[in-house]
Amino acid sequence: MLLLDLELTGINAWEILEAVKAKPDACKIIVLHTTKDRDSILRAFYAGADAYLTKDITETELHHTITEVMKDGFAITQPQFKLMM
Repeated sequence: MLLLDLELTGINAWEILEAVKAKPDACKIIVLHTTKDRDSILRAFYAGADAYLTKDITETELHHTITEVMKDGFAITQPQFKLMM
């Protein structure tokens, strides 16, 4: 599993996400971002993210998301789902 900060300085994390997920044996990726906007969430999931979290999450939320991704293959919150509709 990879926890990927989409705002890494000097690195295009979007390209990393797409490159890793293009491999047939790709690991699970949870992306971290500062924004909760619809376009960023959709872009992350379309690029192959298995979960999308904002940087203001709690340790409990992070643990829950990791557990869900490992169990079900992905995780999405209800507010994220509503934003994407």
